[in-house]
Amino acid sequence: MKINRSNGFTRIGIAGSILVSLQLTPAFSQTPKTVGAQKCDVSMTVDDLLKIRPPKAARKYKIAVEEATLAGYWFQAYAYGAEKAALEAGAEITLDAGKGFLNQAQQLTNVENALARGVDGILINPVDQKGAVAAVDAAEAKKVLIVASGTLVDSPKAFNIVQDDYVQGQVTAQHLAKLLPNGGEGIVMGGPANSTWSSHRVLGLQDELKSHPSIKISTVTHQDVNPAEGLVKFTNAAQAHPKVDWIYSTYNLLLPASSIPPNYTKALYLTSGYEPDTVVALKNDSLRAVVPVFPVWMGYVGMTYVIKKLNGEEIPKTTCIPNMVATKDDIGKAGIEAGNIYPAEWKPPVR
Repeated sequence: MKINRSNGFTRIGIAGSILVSLQLTPAFSQTPKTVGAQKCDVSMTVDDLLKIRPPKAARKYKIAVEEATLAGYWFQAYAYGAEKAALEAGAEITLDAGKGFLNQAQQLTNVENALARGVDGILINPVDQKGAVAAVDAAEAKKVLIVASGTLVDSPKAFNIVQDDYVQGQVTAQHLAKLLPNGGEGIVMGGPANSTWSSHRVLGLQDELKSHPSIKISTVTHQDVNPAEGLVKFTNAAQAHPKVDWIYSTYNLLLPASSIPPNYTKALYLTSGYEPDTVVALKNDSLRAVVPVFPVWMGYVGMTYVIKKLNGEEIPKTTCIPNMVATKDDIGKAGIEAGNIYPAEWKPPVR
């Protein structure tokens, strides 16, 4: 594989996450009302994912990897998975990252720049469901293959690899109900309001908790993937709703367990993202459960699909990877580790 590298890494265009104006959102607002379980052409198990390998590239394809950001372990693990598959297949890749989930224009610009350079295919981690449609259209206009993984793209032209975020919210609510048989009140860190991955997780949680009326949501906050902003949002929410028996964050980096103010460390904390920091939090009981989001496999399977399609093979229109709840007892299990943790010796791109 030939890779254009700068400072030891693939050529990168990176713009860090931007801060947005602080906003406290009342519970049940700014989320879609008609979302349900995702329709999947293929649903993979952990065992299925462990067996996936990319084919050898028929020629040295040039493939662009377009991420929403690189600010966070998930996005770095995604880059690792994509690069790993490309190396195994013998493809050439470049990596670009945008300004976070609140900047659709930057990702479109990155895609347009990749098309102008001349690429055979694009693997995109979309900023949001509708915001990435223009990127898909731009690629199709140039007759360039584009595969989306991590977030759905609302276009019949797109190939999608997703984890069912609505179901993720549901399984989280089910586990919360087991932990709180007598009920309780909690705060939901809802993440970017414009992104389907976060809004669908919130809606799945809300819908499932209708079956557990003693568990109540005090409020839902919205913020970009930025720990400092998340802490401010949580603090404001907790001041307005001081009874906090539980906390759910749609992604752990919105509110790292280590940042929760001392007054609220006894609240049960659940989130998504099996990462080094959340493993530590599971071990010390500051985090009770996590839903692994398999970023390594998102990048790896996505790149595998790009190469398969460029080789002339058929790929499913929508592929779903599994949802599961992991606790302290699941730390170190092969399927969870392989899909979520990149090797310590691999150094992610940095700004």
